[in-house]
Amino acid sequence: AFHFNGGSEQRPKWPLTWILRVAKSAHDFLSNDVQKMLATLGLEDCSAFGFFLRGLTTLGRDKVSRSLTLPLAQSDDAFFLRLVDEAASFDKTVEAVYNYPSFFRASIPWTVWPSCTSALTQKSQIFSRWVKLDSRALERRFNSMLCSDKAWGEVEWLDSRSQVPLRPNCTIVSFSSLFYSLTDRYKPLPSQHRIYLVENIQKPLCEMLVDSIEQRRADLSGGFTPTNWSSYCTLVESLQCTISLLEDSLSDLSFLGEVEPTASSDVEKFMLSSKSTLCRTYDGVLISLRDVLQAMLSDATTTVERTFKHLTRGYSSWLRDFDRGGFEADVSSHFGGALGWVSGFLDIARLKVGLKTFDALSRAVSRTLERLLMGILSGLKEHVTLKVSHQICRDFSAVVAVITGAGGSSNPDTRFIKLGEVIKVLGLSDSQVRSLLTCLDAVDEDQTADLNFEAMLATHGIYQANLSEVKLGLKSRMRA
Repeated sequence: AFHFNGGSEQRPKWPLTWILRVAKSAHDFLSNDVQKMLATLGLEDCSAFGFFLRGLTTLGRDKVSRSLTLPLAQSDDAFFLRLVDEAASFDKTVEAVYNYPSFFRASIPWTVWPSCTSALTQKSQIFSRWVKLDSRALERRFNSMLCSDKAWGEVEWLDSRSQVPLRPNCTIVSFSSLFYSLTDRYKPLPSQHRIYLVENIQKPLCEMLVDSIEQRRADLSGGFTPTNWSSYCTLVESLQCTISLLEDSLSDLSFLGEVEPTASSDVEKFMLSSKSTLCRTYDGVLISLRDVLQAMLSDATTTVERTFKHLTRGYSSWLRDFDRGGFEADVSSHFGGALGWVSGFLDIARLKVGLKTFDALSRAVSRTLERLLMGILSGLKEHVTLKVSHQICRDFSAVVAVITGAGGSSNPDTRFIKLGEVIKVLGLSDSQVRSLLTCLDAVDEDQTADLNFEAMLATHGIYQANLSEVKLGLKSRMRA
């Protein structure tokens, strides 16, 4: 009577705590003794404790409903939010301790299993006020996160759901915690209200995160030094974590929560409709995040291209001087600095991002470098003697070794197959080049000679490079 007929209006936690105590004291008796009695009567599908807890939760929900009509709740936002927090805390506790309502909803789907927070959806005015206050509180909390000195600092973090070790920044960890807490907070609600909250609270939260990442990216991408490249990599990893988080939320059908009792086909239609609504809600956010991720990878490859070109400038002139009497080296002086820079660039990335992100980055860098090296080869105007050809092979092979040695893929050697085969063409002896050129002339005159030419290439370990790429290597040697 004290808890449910007045006396505890100022203490919304008290009646809900009392319900949890009653549930705990009755659990063993109902789950064992009473359940056995029901089984002897052929009612084993009926959960004695489940229906008892359902009744207690209904009592708690009605208490919350009455408390929401109190003058204090209507005039004091802080007290109103306290009621919301206590109701959400109760629902979270019974779910964690007794799997209510998820277990009972799955095993006894023909019954509606209420929650305390569903009291907030019974009147549109109360529900609208909740959305408004939650939205304001969320925006304040998010802005507070961004103002922290450690907002963009790296943190070691084990994702509690995927159990994968990650290296995002503090903002993303806080965002993840906030996002999951909102998901748990809204999960007990009826589906249409929860989807409304997703669209009007969780989606704006994601959009605020996209804007903050864009701003952070702009702050860091002015020019990469080892320090800001490290921070940039942490931001890229954070972005990948956020994308995975949202994709996991969409794939988690339990997020749809309670489905009203109906025919199984209608349940399927409802689930698909709700899933479609959630997909539409997050589609724009995910597209924005993926676009930012691709733009950041593009920033990185643009930096690689610009720096590599700068450090290897004058390579053609160096090759000409080398052919006139230079000493052979494992790697030319023009490639040594570029290789060291690329190696350091990838080393930082490998330490700062996860395997999935690093794989995407290293593949993008591989494509950029392969294009640059093929461009260097096609731009050679001087005769490429066997001596020069061997030096080019050593230089180009060193680039390939740096990338493949950086890892990031189950089979990184596959990234430079075509360039590797062009390098093989450059390394052929004069007699081998003449034989291939003779066969190549026949291919130009007789299409049936294709098979003979392919067979000759295969004897030199060349399988993937196309005709134009093979010609590029042969023409370089042909000038000599």
